[in-house]
Amino acid sequence: MSGVCAEQMIYTWVKAAFSPARYDGLQTAWKSERLSAESVREIERHIQCFRPSRQGNQRLQFFLLRDGTAVVASAKAVRSLPQMTGAHRDGLFAVHCLALGREDFSRCGNDPFRVLDAGRFLDDLQAMIDAFGLGTGRAPRVEIALRDPGLLRARWYGEAAWNLLRLGFQAPALRDRGSMVLLIGEQQEIEEALRVVFRLMPAERRLSCSFDTAVEDVRLEPGALWAAGARSYLPGQRFIAVDVMARRVPGSLGPLATDDGFYEEQIGRWLRQGLPLESVAKRAAVTDAHRKTGVTRTEDPHD
Repeated sequence: MSGVCAEQMIYTWVKAAFSPARYDGLQTAWKSERLSAESVREIERHIQCFRPSRQGNQRLQFFLLRDGTAVVASAKAVRSLPQMTGAHRDGLFAVHCLALGREDFSRCGNDPFRVLDAGRFLDDLQAMIDAFGLGTGRAPRVEIALRDPGLLRARWYGEAAWNLLRLGFQAPALRDRGSMVLLIGEQQEIEEALRVVFRLMPAERRLSCSFDTAVEDVRLEPGALWAAGARSYLPGQRFIAVDVMARRVPGSLGPLATDDGFYEEQIGRWLRQGLPLESVAKRAAVTDAHRKTGVTRTEDPHD
């Protein structure tokens, strides 16, 4: 087990009396001192526009700031708390963000799900007040005790899993074309698909795979994300649609736009052979380690 450090930021509805900016409304209610005003504004642009009644009760996000800081965010519907939010309000939500510098995120394997699994993401206003104090505006820097990745339990396998992973490898090319992957389904299945990609991808390529699991009411710029999640198809964008409920991925994806053919050849072969995902994930980690050290052999997947 090892630890990494992260800055915190909480975005929710606050009454003017307890607002750092002294106004009623959605805003950053608490943040770590090391987060600059520019970083806060950049994060806010990513995490706004969440409607729990339309998009579900949770939203997960991963993105990089212009300075390379990795942000992992969890938004959830919350109950009104009169002392903080005033009268009862429908559709309230709170977003808890953890921001990690390049070195700390690298120690997480550039995997936002390791942060989501190990970090303490608050989803209750009273718990936030207890942790940070009402009206203080400050949230301390935190240390996250990382755990080894757990078993990869998912219903993706074979050719479908390989085609899903290929979309991850194509993230830079999709961004250059102004395209995005649209994961269509419920939150649990969207998250499941993302976990498969991040577990099997080489660590450095994960940085290109930004995502937002609930974008129904989000105005997206072309290529703004690698993957967007929604309950149904969204018109008007250049999407590659993936039905995560049925685990259907477009089959004609074209050649892989990467220079990492050895890794892709091995992982693709193992997936197409129908090996369990957990077995492929272990061998993917070995292959990634070999590739980084210039070794061009892999373990037999049946060993």
